[in-house]
Amino acid sequence: MKKIVVTLSIITLLASGCGELSTLKYNDAVVEKINSASDALNKTISSYDGNIPDLVTEETEIDTTEMKTAWEDAKTAVENCKALTTLVGKDQLQQAEVNAELENYLSITEEYLSSYEKMLTYYENDEYKDTPEKVSEYDAEIYEKSSLIFDSNNTLEDILEKYVK
Repeated sequence: MKKIVVTLSIITLLASGCGELSTLKYNDAVVEKINSASDALNKTISSYDGNIPDLVTEETEIDTTEMKTAWEDAKTAVENCKALTTLVGKDQLQQAEVNAELENYLSITEEYLSSYEKMLTYYENDEYKDTPEKVSEYDAEIYEKSSLIFDSNNTLEDILEKYVK
C-alpha cells in the first residue's frame, strides 16, 4: 500500500501544478520504479532457472505456474515504469538523458517479456516434446535479452549518479 501512496503523491504533485521535482526527488522516483521492475525481471530469470532443467527431453515434465506468475508481475512492474516518462524534473538535461535511456530500457524489457511469453507458451503447450531443438534457442534469447536489460539498468544508474551532488 505504501508504494501506491508514493506514486499517487508524485502524480498529485505534478497534476496540481506544484512544480517540478528536485533532482533528488526525481532520482528517487526513477530509482523506486526501476528497482521494482528489476526485482520482478530478476524473478523471471530465477523462476526460469528453477523450473527449466539443464537437459530437457520428451519425458521431462515442466510446471510453468511460477514462471507465468513471475512474468505477469514483471509485466505490471514494467508497465508502472512508463509513468516515469511523464515526470518533470527541475534539471531538464537530466530529464532528457533519463527519458532517452528509459525509452531504451522500456523497449528492451518489452522485447524480453515478449520472448518470455513465447517461451512460456512453448513449455505450457508441451511443444518442447515435439521440437526440442528450440529449447536452446529460447534459452539463449532469454539470457541475451536479460543481459541487455542489465546494461540499460546500469546506464540509467550512471545517468542518475551524475546528477547527485
